[in-house]
Amino acid sequence: MDENLDWKKFKTFDYVITSNDVLLERDLLAKIASKFAKAGMKRDEENPDIVFSIVKDANQSIDYTYVPKTEQQVMTGSESKAIYGWKGSYLGSVTSNQYKTVTSGGYTQKTASTSAYLEVNVLETSRIGEKVIPLIWQMKYHYNANAEVDVEKVYENAIDWVKHPVMDMRATMDSETVTRYFYDNMSMINMGVILDARSEVIGLDPKSSLIKSSGLKVGDIIKKIDVTKVRSLDANPKTSLKGTLVVERNGVDQTLKFSNVWRVNSYKPIKYYSAYTPF
Repeated sequence: MDENLDWKKFKTFDYVITSNDVLLERDLLAKIASKFAKAGMKRDEENPDIVFSIVKDANQSIDYTYVPKTEQQVMTGSESKAIYGWKGSYLGSVTSNQYKTVTSGGYTQKTASTSAYLEVNVLETSRIGEKVIPLIWQMKYHYNANAEVDVEKVYENAIDWVKHPVMDMRATMDSETVTRYFYDNMSMINMGVILDARSEVIGLDPKSSLIKSSGLKVGDIIKKIDVTKVRSLDANPKTSLKGTLVVERNGVDQTLKFSNVWRVNSYKPIKYYSAYTPF
């Protein structure tokens, strides 16, 4: 992705179909279009700001091999019998081996392999025609399996990875899949803070003693926490927390100090905020 590009300036999009598999390609492109539409963009077939296309390729090999039926005599053990004379004298013993017939084969063996490739390209239309290809976003997806696989399903799953570069996807996803309530072993939810998968603060309770003490803000990325327990000496002793938070804010690391922080067993539902401004 071209991270230096102002993605918010793009308001319209369109897609182009480049393969002979029109129905499948149209379906995949329509799913991508719906993701861009959720970001506030509109389709413009005449003069779009950006266009996206896909390149796909798949190869599936299935072989059937008949394994002939075979029978083999396998020794399973031996048995010895004593031999006695007519007067009861011991003359020796005779050992005989025991066998069983083992049957194998007699079936058709199936072997399969599947490989699939999907590439999604986003181009800035105003730069089409320049010497440098106006590619501003690209995803390449490779899939290989030693099995027979529904290739169309593989393509559909790969499309799930496509996201608008600016859109805050949290608004359209189940909160359980994008939130964290712990930082390492530290319960952040009990201090009124909710993090996303990369430890960015996406929710907070303004009444939280941690927020009031440290000045932690939505959008801060927590990189380190040092905590010390402090026990009061009054008649009803309580344990509070003090320490420091190392956060990344606007690309710069900052150290925030906090003290007299109390854990709370439950907060009222914490409002989720976006660290970005959707358009």
